[in-house]
Amino acid sequence: MNRNEMENLIRGVLSLNTEVRAISERKILEFQESDFYLYLEVLLQIFSDEYLGDDKIGLRTTAGIILRNSIHSADPLLQQKIESRYFSLSENEKINLKTQLIKSLNSSKISVSVCSGKIIAGIARIEVPKTPNSIFFEEIYKMLINSSNTNCTLGLLECIGTLCLFLSECSEFSFKPYAHSILKISIFKLETNEIFEIRTNSLKALGYSLEGISEIIKSENHINTLLLKIAAQCHDNNIKVTACALACMVKLVNLYYENIKFKIPEIILFLNNFLSSKDDEILYQILDFWSSLAEIEENKNEKFLDKYSVQIVPSCIEMLKKVNLDGSMWSVHKSAASCLQLISATISFDLLTVDDIQNCVLRYLSSEEIEEKEVGIVALGSLISPKGDTSKQFLSEVSDTVITYLPIEELTDVSLWCLARICEKNFDCIDPGAGLQNLVDSISNILLQQSKANINAAWVINYFSIYVSERRDKEWDFENVLTFFYDKLLGSLAFAAESVNTKNYTLTTALFTALAELINACAASSYGILDKFLDYLLNRVEKFIERSKNVTEDEFYFLEDFISNYIVLIQQIIIVRGEKSLGEFNNRILSVFIEILSIEKPTCCYGDVYMCLSQISTVVSFYTSNIPKILPFLCRDLTSEEDIILKPVVIYSGDIANITNQGFLVISNKIVPLLLNSLASSKVSSAVKPLILSVFGDVALAMSKSFEMYLDVTMSILEQILPLDRKIGESYVDSLRLSVIQLCTCILISLGDTPKLRSNLDNIIFLTKKVINEDVNRVCTKECVQILGDLVRMYGLKNELSENWVIDFISKSAVTDNKCLKKVCEKVYEIFSNSRQ
Repeated sequence: MNRNEMENLIRGVLSLNTEVRAISERKILEFQESDFYLYLEVLLQIFSDEYLGDDKIGLRTTAGIILRNSIHSADPLLQQKIESRYFSLSENEKINLKTQLIKSLNSSKISVSVCSGKIIAGIARIEVPKTPNSIFFEEIYKMLINSSNTNCTLGLLECIGTLCLFLSECSEFSFKPYAHSILKISIFKLETNEIFEIRTNSLKALGYSLEGISEIIKSENHINTLLLKIAAQCHDNNIKVTACALACMVKLVNLYYENIKFKIPEIILFLNNFLSSKDDEILYQILDFWSSLAEIEENKNEKFLDKYSVQIVPSCIEMLKKVNLDGSMWSVHKSAASCLQLISATISFDLLTVDDIQNCVLRYLSSEEIEEKEVGIVALGSLISPKGDTSKQFLSEVSDTVITYLPIEELTDVSLWCLARICEKNFDCIDPGAGLQNLVDSISNILLQQSKANINAAWVINYFSIYVSERRDKEWDFENVLTFFYDKLLGSLAFAAESVNTKNYTLTTALFTALAELINACAASSYGILDKFLDYLLNRVEKFIERSKNVTEDEFYFLEDFISNYIVLIQQIIIVRGEKSLGEFNNRILSVFIEILSIEKPTCCYGDVYMCLSQISTVVSFYTSNIPKILPFLCRDLTSEEDIILKPVVIYSGDIANITNQGFLVISNKIVPLLLNSLASSKVSSAVKPLILSVFGDVALAMSKSFEMYLDVTMSILEQILPLDRKIGESYVDSLRLSVIQLCTCILISLGDTPKLRSNLDNIIFLTKKVINEDVNRVCTKECVQILGDLVRMYGLKNELSENWVIDFISKSAVTDNKCLKKVCEKVYEIFSNSRQ
């Protein structure tokens, strides 16, 4: 393919015609596969052609993007393919490519120079990790010293920053030999007489390289030099440069807090100079610093935040004002609210007990301006401490004020958010008389009107319901206070949930979560209301089941979502009321569950029924005695290949085994073969198989010696599982192997020393040894030690159990900080010692 043909393909890529674009992209990929060097060379000819007119700049830009993506990918598998292609080129071909790209650094177009730097970085990402003592960074430094071309300088800085970013994601690469060179390059052009574009690119390069210079950051002199260089960029009122410099400072603290904490007070005082800035980019960096510091100091005893937070909070509150909003998802307003929440969660005292902070919040709350009231509400909600309750008196005073703002349309949603925050830990601050009455009335009206504020209205109910249920019988009688409003709250929530569009996942989650928690908070005196609600739920499910027989696919999914959510609420009522108290309701609930399981179209609701049955079934349960009615559906769904159905039915099968114990023998011939088939099936998801193995352990323990009939086939499947290569997914294979060892342990316990098990002793030892040898992450160590102890206790030092590898493994495993593992190793070592005597 020649240059003209490639230019035509690039024009095709830029075409608005999707068919033309798809054909062009396919042909470019085919060219890449057929002759990688020629493909790169043709693209470079277009990209580096300084004589292309401005009308063809799109061709150059697109050629550069294609080149860049052909040399580097964030996808590890694609990157491997790129590297394989690159290393297939001859040395001369590589030199030719790099020579052309270095020339392009001197382009008259900044965009071309910068893109050239990124492409060179992509090549260096391939070469540097594979080249011991690479001189790449020194060569870039020399080029930077000798460069008199501004565009070239920008390209070189882009190259070093991009390369450091790429290499920081390369786990096998060590920055240590190159740290000094990287730092020299990054700060070389950080001089105030340089143009702002160069200083901005230098700061970006420095920011990307910070992770690679950890060895240097250990030196106090280097830290001081670096901070002074960064701070010097903030003194000429160039917003872009200042924002980049502050971003570097924040990242430095984020990465190297322990090394740099002796400078934190100075950094704080320096950053305070920018609190009055009107530029969002600068304010973002200030807030990012405080948010990062809060996250870093969360679990530390000594906190700089304790000393400085009272000074910074009023400025953060000022930033809550909604200015410069451009419709973006994030804003200074949101960033400030998030920052205040992080600070209040981290510091060791309650900010709302500080007079100056209280006065600041009150000043905004009492303002005549709606916008300022909103600032006060957001500040109050953000500053509530999740740990302390020392500000209860203040919260009691202001919560009534916030409740009075609920009818104001502009303040409704934010007031509800604030009240949800108050109710989460401080519901007792709401006046149980008029305050709670006004709150419930307002929330009910909002829910009945299907307002956009429904989400936060639901979360208010959710949080005070949790507060009530958690403190039942511990403090003042919250239940009785809530009882006066229970019917109204349940009714308005049910109404809102009944008409919700389930595609609105956030609202659906809020409403049904609130309903579940309100059920959980129900006082005994309101059980009559709960029984009526249960009747309502069952009626709704029955109607939905009937409707599901003649609906479109979209309508079916709509009904499915409702049935699924109603099953969860039914389960919650059964748990709160108690199965025995429900009387005849139990027959109706079981009948509805069977109707759901009888729906012809496979549905996730099957899984919801099984999860509910797992939760409510006990040894003497009505639902346990009716397992035979569920069994045909359970057997059907154990053949499913859908995780959302198979996973819950497998769990329920294990629960049946645990609950019925020896009684499981009656149905084991139906369930166990189906579990074995699922375990052996290649169509069953890898996410479910460790669970099936775990359930097999429950089955083995329930069946006791009767499990012997399944021993051979079980061992056969386990032997097929063990050879799986860990490269297909370490965590998955590790979890499978852990489940294998746990199942073997259950088999030993259930069968005891039988001839059948003795004949499989070598197989069990072989499986255990293989797991031990390949347990790189020590996921199975404790279980392997335990099973070796069980085997020696049962059979003595027979077969391989007497060999040195066994004792060596136990001895090495005992060298650990894990107290539980150490104790297990000591016990098993004692078993081995006794067996030798």
